[in-house]
Amino acid sequence: MKKFKFLLSFFILFVLVPASYAGEVVVITNKMNSISQLSDKELSDLYLGRTKQINGNKVELYELPINDEIRGQFFKQINGMSLPQLNAYWARLRFSGRIFPPIALENSTTVIDKVLTNKNAIGYIDSQFVNDSVKVIYK
Repeated sequence: MKKFKFLLSFFILFVLVPASYAGEVVVITNKMNSISQLSDKELSDLYLGRTKQINGNKVELYELPINDEIRGQFFKQINGMSLPQLNAYWARLRFSGRIFPPIALENSTTVIDKVLTNKNAIGYIDSQFVNDSVKVIYK
């Protein structure tokens, strides 16, 4: 019985609790960027390489690492793709040599740093890292 209680406690603590604290995804840009808001379709088109511009302005995209939980949430939200589907999509496109995925950075803090140094940069991050130095253009 003690073993069962231990296993149940372990399951609740390490499996269920972290899922409830998963961050919200937000898309940010430099405060000097004229973009004020983007739709799911615009983000999907950008992050799937279908377009490289918004309102006639070229953008530089940053994203999180290939198996990051926030990355999975972001793509599920904007176009319904799971990480395996997304990774297969980019594998096909990279193989063709036609287009390449956004630049993957280490973490949300690194994405913020890149957005701060480039007026045309757009990136998605965990909302807990948002600060006044960037502009949120999608929640």
